[in-house]
Amino acid sequence: MATTSSLLLLFLLSLLLLPPARYGAGDGCPQQVASMTAESACNAVCGTPHMRELCLGTLAAPSSSTTTTASSPVTDLAMAAVRGALDAYAATTAAATSLIDGGAVQGDGEKAAYGGCMVGYGRARIAMARVADDLLAAAGQGGGGCDGDKGSSGPGLGLSLSADYTVGLRGMDMCGRGIMGYPASPLYAMNLADRNKTLLAALLCSLVAPPPQPGGGGGHSQSLVARGN
Repeated sequence: MATTSSLLLLFLLSLLLLPPARYGAGDGCPQQVASMTAESACNAVCGTPHMRELCLGTLAAPSSSTTTTASSPVTDLAMAAVRGALDAYAATTAAATSLIDGGAVQGDGEKAAYGGCMVGYGRARIAMARVADDLLAAAGQGGGGCDGDKGSSGPGLGLSLSADYTVGLRGMDMCGRGIMGYPASPLYAMNLADRNKTLLAALLCSLVAPPPQPGGGGGHSQSLVARGN
């Protein structure tokens, strides 16, 4: 499993180096959005049974417009994961607010950790909402055309998605660092689960428009894997 861990580490490090760019008309004409079954997509991006199970469950959820057997545009698959992450953020912040208001959080250190979580989750929510907007724009352009006002599914989109879902991952990590010292807190387990959902959204987004590869190569690497918590 050393190779798998090394690939994941390199992938996450590459995300941290991406600039917060946005895409626009200068990126050229949009490309045709690919279609995949949920099972194929999950197999492509998930490197452990845990993440694969999370992926299939997310894409088969009642709130998702996708199924595990029929092919769907990869924008739809990524959108299902992004919506799942956003729903999880809302549930966790609501739980944190309820615990604080109910007096369940007593010590100053734990209160500060909860406060850090609220900030981190707020940043993640804003960033992942931008990811959702970009996916909608890419889906609308998937049939072709060259309307610069509606964005592009070219390389610029890959940079835009990467910059925003990296902010989402950082928001989860901001909470995780603070809450690490309080494993008995309900927020501890919720944050671990939410980070995996954010990572899943990032991995599925890489099927839509991967960032340009070093040396000018483009395209999604099938060796991309995820190691769930």
